[in-house]
Amino acid sequence: MLNRQKGSFNRYLLLAVAILVISVPTVIAVMLGVQLHEIKREDEGQIEQLRQQNRELTDKLERFEDWQRHDFRLDADCPKYQSLYPDFYAPQDWDATVVKEKTAYLTFDEGPSDNTDIILQTLQEENVKATFFVVGNSGEKNLARMRRMVQEGHTIGMHSYSRVYSEIYGSEEAYLDDMYRVFKLIRDTIGVTPSCFRFPGGSLNAYNAAVHEEIMAEMLRRGFVPFDWNVSSEDASGVEYSPEQLAQNVVKGIYGCKRGIVLMHDCAQKKNTSRAVRQIIRDVRSEGYSFEALDYQVKPILFCYKE
Repeated sequence: MLNRQKGSFNRYLLLAVAILVISVPTVIAVMLGVQLHEIKREDEGQIEQLRQQNRELTDKLERFEDWQRHDFRLDADCPKYQSLYPDFYAPQDWDATVVKEKTAYLTFDEGPSDNTDIILQTLQEENVKATFFVVGNSGEKNLARMRRMVQEGHTIGMHSYSRVYSEIYGSEEAYLDDMYRVFKLIRDTIGVTPSCFRFPGGSLNAYNAAVHEEIMAEMLRRGFVPFDWNVSSEDASGVEYSPEQLAQNVVKGIYGCKRGIVLMHDCAQKKNTSRAVRQIIRDVRSEGYSFEALDYQVKPILFCYKE
């Protein structure tokens, strides 16, 4: 009797083992299948996201290349503003294809001011050419400073006349009106027709979202070359940086860049910026960069396009 019970137990044990041997791999396979399916779904989602980003980037690059190839002055599809300011055109057809590696372009917005004298003197002593995007500071001293910029080989470009964001970005016409005023100030009183410009706040900002594409297209059609920046001194951040800290900000920002367009400010409040210029030049030089001024041949750095 005991042997029969023992035999039955052994059979049940063998049966249980057999069931486990069969079922455990099946359960594991099902669980792995579910996990693999989830991983595959996540990977497919990431792949599709990357594809979408690539499509968007490709589209942006194609649009930028089209700007380089196209003669906007002869574009029959852009008649909207052709009757406004018929003399508001760049002095030459632009190329905007030159890319020089290990080159730094120092740019100063919102001048001229009393600080301009210090900046120009430093640039002269360090044998560096820079770019000044000026506003409508039209007093005689400031006009003399603009003339000096040109005489000493710097580039003078348009920033705006009033720099009142809420007004100039109110419409395409308002922007053109403001920029035409600073264009005339430079051309008629300094004797130079500017070919470069910088949007106040950059080409994409909180004020121009509704109009920036139309403004960009029209300014390009008129032959003007826009420049944003990829390095900032942070002198407009609201923090009162010392000259040494401003120089550190620039060196940190330009590190690893093939080329750098450096944002600084030349308005009256930015005294530390004028004091930082010499250190910025020397520190950036020590990183192996040379300096040049922007012109209509330099390929722009723009916020909406990957460098």
